[in-house]
Amino acid sequence: HKSTDDAADSQPMNGLDTLPPDTRAALEAAAVMLDIDQTRAVIETIRVNHAATAAMLTKWLESFQFDKIIAATRDPMK
Repeated sequence: HKSTDDAADSQPMNGLDTLPPDTRAALEAAAVMLDIDQTRAVIETIRVNHAATAAMLTKWLESFQFDKIIAATRDPMK
């Protein structure tokens, strides 16, 4: 039995559901405008409490995958 693994598998993939709604909204707004500096600034505020989520977002930002950032903010459970 690997019940601990099963519990981890049921966790949301991107972790954005744990962010305050205003932070998600700020991230979405910056990404929609393709504003690299503002998007990075919001990600840095996320990094304080959600390092793994911030790392994922930074990877997307650095490869200009704003569509993934926007999708994650709009549907944080995926």
